[in-house]
Amino acid sequence: MKALFATLALVLPGLALADSAPYLGIQAQYSRLDISTADFQQQPVANIDNRDYRYAVRIGLQNDLRRYSAKAGRNTLGVEFGYIDFGETSITVNGNKRRGDADGFELAMIGSTEVYYNTHLYGRFGGFSWNADGTFTGYRVSVDGEDLLAGAGILYFIGPLQIRGGYDYYKLEHHRLDVYSLGAQFRF
Repeated sequence: MKALFATLALVLPGLALADSAPYLGIQAQYSRLDISTADFQQQPVANIDNRDYRYAVRIGLQNDLRRYSAKAGRNTLGVEFGYIDFGETSITVNGNKRRGDADGFELAMIGSTEVYYNTHLYGRFGGFSWNADGTFTGYRVSVDGEDLLAGAGILYFIGPLQIRGGYDYYKLEHHRLDVYSLGAQFRF
């Protein structure tokens, strides 16, 4: 994980010196944690709510690779940093309600290629530093970690505005978070 962050830190100055544009984006998202009754080893589970709606905020540098590509249109490569809130998960086990929420910071490389007029497919890969807090039977627990993220989606360019929709996969220890998002980002 530290090697990934070091690689991204080495790439960032090169992108800043190239033909790049900073951007700021916000996305609404639907998150789903892969938790099930099997995770509680034969304890009676009454209710699982493993879905929530939250948001993500990202800033980044997007480098236009037009001069390096024979293909007309925009191909981009960039790096982005963001904060993401996954929302709350709750489960009732043995009559006791347990709640948990997770959020964190991400650093990722993102690249896109035009597939139709002003429409791009993008892919991203990076690292994620997260914090999960939970309460059960009066006790509060906090867990931190660093894991990987990957994602793909569609960007639609309208001048400096980009509409962005996609799917991201986050790993939190032995759990998986699936995130579907829709939002916009503005290039300066």
